[in-house]
Amino acid sequence: MSNAKSLGLLTAKLSQSGQQRLFEFLDVVDTETAARFRAWLSAAPDTELGAAADLLNRSSHGRDFAGWWRTHDTAPAPRTASPSPHRHNRTPFEHLHSQNRARLANRDVTVGGAWLVGGVLVTLGSYSLAANSPGGGTYVIASGAMLYGLLRLVRGLKAG
Repeated sequence: MSNAKSLGLLTAKLSQSGQQRLFEFLDVVDTETAARFRAWLSAAPDTELGAAADLLNRSSHGRDFAGWWRTHDTAPAPRTASPSPHRHNRTPFEHLHSQNRARLANRDVTVGGAWLVGGVLVTLGSYSLAANSPGGGTYVIASGAMLYGLLRLVRGLKAG
């Protein structure tokens, strides 16, 4: 049985949140562990497969399932001399900082887009009113609002 089929057998027994937990688990573990897990799936009895599916459906995160997998993984964990250079475990403070930066970037995009659209609407609306008035009229070009919106939108897109 192929690894893709065995993974399909497990995902068929999972709820949508269970499938999310499975993908979180596969993201948390290294490539070798994920390969051993997929190989285990192809030979696992239905009772163990059902137990894995139940745990994934009840877990709050894929890391919870990683603990269960460590107890069922028969191969020894690979020993590395130094931590992987591409994997950085963030401290809770760093995690909150990155969430705050993302939140601020989203706010900049939202506020910048609102100012830009508002400036364009004011300009088009006043121009339309001036064009439809007898003998012409004056209209407003809301360049300040559009420029502010554009700058804030760009800042948010760069930060996000």
